Amino acid sequence: MTPGSHTPWIELLGTSLLITLTGSYGTSVTDGRSAAHDSSATVADFGIPVLRVYEDPAADAKLRFLEDRVSADRDDVTAENRLTTECLRRLRLTGNLAWLYRADESSRRSLESVPAVANFDGLVNRAAVETEFHHFVTARDAAKELCAAEPDNPKGYELLGDALVELGDYAVAASAYRQLQALTTDLDKMPEIDVRLAHLAWIYGDDKTARSDYEHALAAAQSMVPPFLEMIAFCHVQLGQLDFGVGEWDAAETHYRSALSTLPNFYPALDHLAELEGAKGNYDLASDLYKEVIEVVPRPEFYQMLADLCLYAQRPEEAKPWQKRAESAYLDSVRRGEVFYYHNLASFYSDTAKAPAEAVQWARKDCEQLHAVFAEEGLGWALYKNGDYQESNEAFDRAVALGTRSAHLLYQAGLAYFSSGKVVKGKEFIQRTYAVNPRFDTFHVHR
Repeated sequence: MTPGSHTPWIELLGTSLLITLTGSYGTSVTDGRSAAHDSSATVADFGIPVLRVYEDPAADAKLRFLEDRVSADRDDVTAENRLTTECLRRLRLTGNLAWLYRADESSRRSLESVPAVANFDGLVNRAAVETEFHHFVTARDAAKELCAAEPDNPKGYELLGDALVELGDYAVAASAYRQLQALTTDLDKMPEIDVRLAHLAWIYGDDKTARSDYEHALAAAQSMVPPFLEMIAFCHVQLGQLDFGVGEWDAAETHYRSALSTLPNFYPALDHLAELEGAKGNYDLASDLYKEVIEVVPRPEFYQMLADLCLYAQRPEEAKPWQKRAESAYLDSVRRGEVFYYHNLASFYSDTAKAPAEAVQWARKDCEQLHAVFAEEGLGWALYKNGDYQESNEAFDRAVALGTRSAHLLYQAGLAYFSSGKVVKGKEFIQRTYAVNPRFDTFHVHR
């Protein structure tokens, strides 16, 4: 999972999937759960496995084999392309950006050896790498080349749809996914299509279809021989996130625990479980869970999540070091020329560090590269925090146009409409917020 919101199936968990929830700090809410779930519990008491670095001896042997092949023959494009694919797979499982940089290098070497016109797999990998870097226009254009070169190959339409979703071209993305579905004959690939369609359905406000598609993907992944463990864990997290988004905490916890039972080292499940415990008011446990994630995935979005938790729990001194680490790491990424933390910086300065003018700057940069629902929401919220109510309304008008059922999007839009004098519209959106999730004002994080 790379920063920000990505659409390749496992990337739907993004910090940039996707449900971007900007923080609102207020009174904690608990639900009278049993002592086993109280705030004095620890990670060990809670029965959560200690998160460890992803280990797979067979995959390690495969990686060494491919690296040896490439080292012995720099023109072995088949080995180079397989090496890129393996690096991208490890990126998505571990969250370690070092794998992205290795995939970037490997994909470039492949296309240097054999140009794209004769290297379809090399161009596929290049488009995938550009997507991970959030260079969605470049990825879209590469995907279009793939579709033109091999119009009966589903891979081009998969990458095209993924890039278009991130760019906010949802209708065209849906068309690409329909073509992908029509061309896919491998039943083992169908869950990867289902989860893409599920995300798109959720964007359009069709929660029922989204849930059905995730459940269908989950059942298919479970029926494979051997079971598709990564997809199973992913679907459980997505279903849990749907439940969390409507205030169904027990159901969300069941899914998150099922994900961890399937893959004990699947850090997105632990991240979401930490958010859930924070919402329940179990701040010490939530903090410990976040620290487990940070131990093996030391990325700034997790520092920010922990800082937000401390602020919500009214522990500002505990928040400061994590806030400082998040800001420093975000800005270091920008200085390296990376763009995938623009959205995170907008949310960070809107809520965590409370520097709204800075938030507007980063939100505008985010919207320059994509026009997706949550980029517009980030801009609208930053403008609201900065007192620019009219322009904030315009951004929220774009963000809510598709009917996306995100309680926090609806709530923020409602506040912005109220502040610009649109009282009736503001009231309507606040009412819609409570209808979607009556627990919307509990702890949540930026994704």
